[in-house]
Amino acid sequence: MKYILGIIIPLMVLVAGCIEDGIPLPLNLNITTNQTNATTTSPGYTWENTIAAGKSLIIKVGNETWTIKVEYEVRKQKFAFFITSPNNETELYYEPLEITPGPLEVKGKGYFAGTTAYLAKIEIRSQEKFEVTVK
Repeated sequence: MKYILGIIIPLMVLVAGCIEDGIPLPLNLNITTNQTNATTTSPGYTWENTIAAGKSLIIKVGNETWTIKVEYEVRKQKFAFFITSPNNETELYYEPLEITPGPLEVKGKGYFAGTTAYLAKIEIRSQEKFEVTVK
């Protein structure tokens, strides 16, 4: 018995030494890494919802008011987004929508196009606080 333990214990010590030198295990938990190079952005504000075609979103950011009207064009089989800026200029965008009007980031895409309901998913992000009204 002593002979077997005399062989097994040195082998265990030998193997433990090989593991420490050969395979990278987290044996030293005091390692620190420089994390000052990472850029951080503030999360800001996000609004996301499913909107039926024919509805309008009125977005108020500070003193500005933006309007997004959601429509579905049957001929093109795509959703159309009419975006009106605070100075009453309207531009037409088709899905997939990914634009940055003023302080807003707007993403829109078709969610469901059925026989009676046409739904688009819209996500609005901004670093400034904003208010959305659906009409």
